[in-house]
Amino acid sequence: MSQRNKNSRVNLRQSDHSQVAVREQLAVLRRVSMMAACLVITLCSVVPAQTDEAPAGEADAAEPSRILVLEQGRLADRFGRLEELLLRRAEVMAAEDPELADLLRKAVGESKRQQLTGEFEAIVRLLQEDRANSYQRAVARQQGMGDSLEGLLKLLLSEDRSRRLEDEKARVQEYLKEINRLLRRQQSLEGRTRGQEDPAKLSEAQGRLAEDAGQLSGKMQADRAAQEEAAEGNRGESADPSDPKDGSSEDKPSEDEDPTESDRPSEQEGDPSEKSGEAEEREPSSEGSQSPGESQPNQSQPSDQPSPSEGSPTPGEPPPSDSPPSDQQSGTPGESGSQSQPAESSPEQQAQQQVQQAGQHMQQAREELKKQQKEAAREQQREAIDALEQAAAELEEILRQLREEELARTLARLEARCRRMLEMQTAIYKATRRLGDIPPEHRDQEVTIEANRLADDEQKIVLEADRALTLMREEGSAVAFPVAMEQTRDDMEYVVELLGKTQVGPRTQHVEEDILAALEEMIAAFEQAQRDLEEQQQNPQQQGQPMSPENMPLVDRIAELKVIRSLQLRVNRRTTDYEDARASGEMSEGEFAERIDDLTRRQQRIYQTTRHIVTEKNR
Repeated sequence: MSQRNKNSRVNLRQSDHSQVAVREQLAVLRRVSMMAACLVITLCSVVPAQTDEAPAGEADAAEPSRILVLEQGRLADRFGRLEELLLRRAEVMAAEDPELADLLRKAVGESKRQQLTGEFEAIVRLLQEDRANSYQRAVARQQGMGDSLEGLLKLLLSEDRSRRLEDEKARVQEYLKEINRLLRRQQSLEGRTRGQEDPAKLSEAQGRLAEDAGQLSGKMQADRAAQEEAAEGNRGESADPSDPKDGSSEDKPSEDEDPTESDRPSEQEGDPSEKSGEAEEREPSSEGSQSPGESQPNQSQPSDQPSPSEGSPTPGEPPPSDSPPSDQQSGTPGESGSQSQPAESSPEQQAQQQVQQAGQHMQQAREELKKQQKEAAREQQREAIDALEQAAAELEEILRQLREEELARTLARLEARCRRMLEMQTAIYKATRRLGDIPPEHRDQEVTIEANRLADDEQKIVLEADRALTLMREEGSAVAFPVAMEQTRDDMEYVVELLGKTQVGPRTQHVEEDILAALEEMIAAFEQAQRDLEEQQQNPQQQGQPMSPENMPLVDRIAELKVIRSLQLRVNRRTTDYEDARASGEMSEGEFAERIDDLTRRQQRIYQTTRHIVTEKNR
């Protein structure tokens, strides 16, 4: 166990190093994108100069033209070396992180498909022609190149999406928790208002509740503003040509310099913006403590424009937290305040607006309680309850969408790992059968060496199974699949043991066949789950009542029961195989007893797993 923990720590350190290397390569691609944008602006300024100047000015324009050719040539060289680095990194990461390796290969494949290297060289040739129309064509191609580079950058940045999904889920769940707390308190106050309690005490409690709702609304708005600012910063960092360093010739590395070394300062300038944006999501701004009225500093709606009828204050007596709806309802800044068609807002924006309206109703209920008007106060309290319930529904929808994306990513990763294991296991099975066809009396030292090599290859599949098993356990909703992967991994270790003893006969081959069957079954289940998820996303109205996010499983119950059935059939087959091996003398009594004990443990696990599915312990 200690050795396994040590290996796990080593793998984690290797994963950290790989992520650092990938971030360095992302920094290079960002740098290339910004340099390309700089060249577009430079070319746009050179084109009219070349067109309008007389022949006497050609000597003056020669120097900028030469610089453009040199800059574009260096950019082409750096992009070519970046492709080579991505491919080399993919080869290194193939064993320890196949998903990341596939992502890097996909980025290089997309670059090859768009022929970006050839496009760079074509732009260099256009600049070397030194004619007005060639500059115009170079500008057009550079602009298209900028779009292509930005697409590659987004593809490579998608590797970090899993962590962002977790952060976003945690933030929305915290909002939902606070809204449900406000809802319970408001429902309690509404019930107390129906009774004989003193309105003055109820007014104080209602005021505190309104303040809490205002703070939550302000926090949600501040977090959304931080998100938008971080998103704008990321976009600007990948294509902002305003930084003079990006276009300066002294900032360019020499041709013998490794791009990853020369661009590390760029990484330090670029990556913290992403980290800071995520930190702002987790650490709410101090503006979150303001009341709803204070949390609208950039309100674009004119002061004389009436607020929505729902929750509007009594003229001449505005409550402290009264404020117009958020700026999402009043159009973008600079537009007329009389605009009647607001821009469509996201579910999170709508939830924030509902919380804000609930706070307004709470404040008005407080004012009514001060006036001893209990019925009017109850009406406002019911309006606040309705607004909070709508806000909770919006956040539930966000969590459902995040859960669907999380499931899709997890299923794709598991399928990729299982396919990789299936490919490796198939090669070992074919080699085992080839060795098994050699009569025992003709098996020499070369057969022993080959069997030991196959045992080493099988041990590599065990490591892949460990990673897949960890992924399943972290996801947590599947019950039978982790057990199936665990028993398949045990079979792999048994194959390592058999091949190490140069046992390549039917018993070893049968175990390998069970491994192949288990992997194929899991791949089919993951593919079907992905198809079902896509169909659910495309036709949500056909799915009936949507399932709550926490109850959305990785795979459905039918797939789990199919896995249980397969596990039981393998135990039955393995029991027969062991009995035949003992009867033929291939297996000793001691080994037979050991293998039967293993089957007993497996049978107990199958029973426990079936019981967990029936009792829905995983839900």
